[in-house]
Amino acid sequence: MENLCEYNCWIELLDPIITALLGLLLLSKIESIKNSATKSYDFTKKWADEFYLVCNEYMNGVEKFLSRLHKFQNLNDKNNSIGTKIQLQITDLNLLLPEYDLRIRRMTSLLPKSNTKIESISNEILNKLDSMIKSGKGNFDDVSSLIRDFNKAANETHKEMLKLK
Repeated sequence: MENLCEYNCWIELLDPIITALLGLLLLSKIESIKNSATKSYDFTKKWADEFYLVCNEYMNGVEKFLSRLHKFQNLNDKNNSIGTKIQLQITDLNLLLPEYDLRIRRMTSLLPKSNTKIESISNEILNKLDSMIKSGKGNFDDVSSLIRDFNKAANETHKEMLKLK
């Protein structure tokens, strides 16, 4: 009987200690999972934010390109200092836009759904701008329509990156 009482005393003494240790282990595991999920989300959010910035830079470049091309087309003397300056700016933008396009492609390469749509529209924009440069004329409304399509596709892609779709 005395052994049984001693045994029960040990159980009563060790029970809260074991429970506390198991609780701490469980809490530690939960915190580890939570930290891992937070790091994963932080990376995803940063990637999506970078994508948004690149799309914004791309659109700013397209807008600058179109405004300069429009100004250039309306110049009487395209070889004066203003015309030459605008031609250089258009050339710089013509070199910069494919770089933005490449960044967009890189950032969407792992997405199964949206990347082909945004890549296709970006490619159409670049082709349209290229033909406007070569011909010296073009329909700005066509490019505006492509810009709207690009922005819609960028929004869809951004949502997909953040897993909101």
